[in-house]
Amino acid sequence: MFTLEPLLSLLLLCLILHKENHCLRHSVLSAALVWAVLPVAMTEVLSLFRSLTFSWVSGLWGTVILILCFISLRFNKHAAVIGRLRVAKTSLMSGLLLLWMFLIVATVGLIAWVAPPNTTDSMTYHMSRVAHWIQNQSVSHYPTNILRQLYLTPGSEFIITHFQILSGGDRLANFVQWFSMVGSACGVSLIAKQLGAAARGQVLAGVVVTTVPMGILQASSTQNDYVVSFWLTCFVYFLILLKSKEVGQPIWPCSLAVGSDVWVLPS
Repeated sequence: MFTLEPLLSLLLLCLILHKENHCLRHSVLSAALVWAVLPVAMTEVLSLFRSLTFSWVSGLWGTVILILCFISLRFNKHAAVIGRLRVAKTSLMSGLLLLWMFLIVATVGLIAWVAPPNTTDSMTYHMSRVAHWIQNQSVSHYPTNILRQLYLTPGSEFIITHFQILSGGDRLANFVQWFSMVGSACGVSLIAKQLGAAARGQVLAGVVVTTVPMGILQASSTQNDYVVSFWLTCFVYFLILLKSKEVGQPIWPCSLAVGSDVWVLPS
């Protein structure tokens, strides 16, 4: 139950940031950028007091959910977004491509769920630093002979840490990369849309993203290359919107995308 807190907060952000003139994919990217700030801020603040524990992490996420619920009910005029969603008409070929993409993503997701982190990189670096942080209740430096655990960018592992604290295990550790795979497919399809691609072209762009061999391998692991790709995709998409001088397009999505990208540069 507590594991759903971060996911519920992401859903609420999607509802709050949704606009009539933007599709759901745009809302997902915007919400992901705002959401990424939360685990980083929580982790850094709690680490100052060595309070990176289940009670504090769960309590903070619960507080975030309450605040977002209040904002959604009080200020969001589009709270019924889900009820108004319409499935776009697609051709038979586009439908088959979407089905193929769904099967790939679902299969990778199943592998991410069933198989625990088991790569050498996960054992010696990604998951090791997460275990140390949870044990020490802080992300401060600790004695280790694997120095990259201390100085390489920690953004992806911060999110894994929250999932691991809330779930009590590493069952969801691989899903940070998996969600990044799904987000990258959405982002690339939106980039294709901005470049003039029709519905079939957007679907094809998403298929290309989800069928990259290295991407399929990494999307069910705790490596952070796909996470970086997702933030870079967000930056390119929002930069295109900014350069197109779309009315009301703010600069903050580009700023958050760059900041998130630097925070999780791959090792």
